[in-house]
Amino acid sequence: RIILHYGSIYTAFREADSGDKDRTLSFNEFSQVLIKMRVLEPEEHRLLFDLIDSSGDGSIGLSEFLAAMANVSPILLLEDLRNRLTKQFGSLDLAFDSIDVARDDSMGMGDWIRVASRFG
Repeated sequence: RIILHYGSIYTAFREADSGDKDRTLSFNEFSQVLIKMRVLEPEEHRLLFDLIDSSGDGSIGLSEFLAAMANVSPILLLEDLRNRLTKQFGSLDLAFDSIDVARDDSMGMGDWIRVASRFG
């Protein structure tokens, strides 16, 4: 539902962090996302927040948010990546050509790190 409503996981996180732009979600910011996703029970909000807040610091960072999405639906992250690459490069073939700077028909960790840094 997140992808359908927001378009991407990153957009969902950024929009949820709309108040203070501190790159973390407070419980209230997280609850607002859940309400938009039609999860209406406050007890569920608290349970989910506490499960995702793996550091226990009372906020959810992007890495915690992404880890939760990966645990729930790894395919969601891949679909989000495919959509973002297609949007930026026009096709997956063009994306691969842009990522494979060595032109050796493979992608190493350095290639992926460089691409990931483009997406923030």
